[in-house]
Amino acid sequence: MVGGPGKILRTTNGGAVWSEQTSGVTNFLYGVSFTDANRGTAVGTQGLILRTTNGGSTWSSQSSGTLSYFFGVSFIDANTGFAVGSGGTIARTTNGGADWTIFPSRTSNNLYAVSVLDTNRGIIVGGNGSIVLLTDTGMVVTRVREPISGIPQGFQLYQNFPNPFNSNTTIEFEINAPGFISLTVYDLLGRKISTLAEGVLEPGVHRRTFDGSSLGSGIYFYRLETVDRVRGLHERQTRKLLLIR
Repeated sequence: MVGGPGKILRTTNGGAVWSEQTSGVTNFLYGVSFTDANRGTAVGTQGLILRTTNGGSTWSSQSSGTLSYFFGVSFIDANTGFAVGSGGTIARTTNGGADWTIFPSRTSNNLYAVSVLDTNRGIIVGGNGSIVLLTDTGMVVTRVREPISGIPQGFQLYQNFPNPFNSNTTIEFEINAPGFISLTVYDLLGRKISTLAEGVLEPGVHRRTFDGSSLGSGIYFYRLETVDRVRGLHERQTRKLLLIR
């Protein structure tokens, strides 16, 4: 059982007696998963991932590659596991937590719990009714559609990943009909920083990479605009990205 700040409790008699263990951190902890009596992983705020190999007597911190909050964690076996958290963050390890890879979830909703059945099947649930599925194609992450008020189904600008990012980040968007689109990045003052896409695109999911290596730390915005001349529609959607040096 975990909690905050840095609280870890352990029982060896079915919950009759609990003893507090030393985590070595002050972060709030939200999730824990054990694959056997000795090996376990706990997750918490600011991208914290803790690992024990001796039943919780000692815990060591592992690098997650993100500052997002983790709310849930689940391991398939001693090597493969997933951690999920704020802003749609999904992290995966295949070597017992020594290294973690951030996966795109295509949702900006917080993700609170993950259940992984095997290397091919899993499900993640989060805020606003979001459901994320884990598929069998290299553990690619897909999603159940989340309708946004006023936006036709299929018109969607996804949250960039990774986010926060250090230099490069990927932006995906989806359109349901051929039409003219523009994808542009702005700073906080509304000045145009970069145009990532501009022109007529076919329906489907499109991906662009934003290079922020020449920019300073801070909050930036990216906007997708579409023009459907047949229906006379001009639509736009904007999201926020965070660059950290």
